[in-house]
Amino acid sequence: MKEDLSYSVFSARLGPVSGLVLTVERRGKIPALRFFSPPRENFRKWIKREYPGARERKTELLGAVEKAIREYLRGGHRKQFDFPLDFSDYTDFQKRILGETRKIPRGRTVSYRWLAEKAGAPGASRAAGRALGANRQLLLVPCHRVIRTDGNPGGFSAPGGPAVKIWLLKLEKVQGFDAEPGRGTGNMGGGVVFPARIS
Repeated sequence: MKEDLSYSVFSARLGPVSGLVLTVERRGKIPALRFFSPPRENFRKWIKREYPGARERKTELLGAVEKAIREYLRGGHRKQFDFPLDFSDYTDFQKRILGETRKIPRGRTVSYRWLAEKAGAPGASRAAGRALGANRQLLLVPCHRVIRTDGNPGGFSAPGGPAVKIWLLKLEKVQGFDAEPGRGTGNMGGGVVFPARIS
């Protein structure tokens, strides 16, 4: 049976980087929200490879996601994105990591170490980082809120890398991210870490 796949795409700016936000809907859930640098051929190749047969059309869900993302990127105060997500493309470990990541509230950060422990894999902070690198649901699963224990932002797989990660944290008014990439003081103190620093 052929999958019911739809996608929509719109232009957006994530701080220092302009590009396209691509959102995919599969059976009433979102399996992917990705950010692509121009040209449009970049996302066209990806969608054909990853979701063959997907049709460009703005469903009610895709329209709601676009509206929410546009509002968020303008600085709108949205605590959480509560759209139905499809995690079926992930391994069990990735699902646990991304599920815990989704719970991190706006304005807070956690360490990779804390996240691994919370997901039932103490000591697997590198594996947690790799799982976040596989995150297809940018912003909806806020992997930008996971930072290193030393307060530096760590990696970010979207175009723009750590510079965009820091921009998102500044957008959310996370304390300590008013410096350049790699020089931030983080926010592993001052009562804003969720829920506590894990060393």
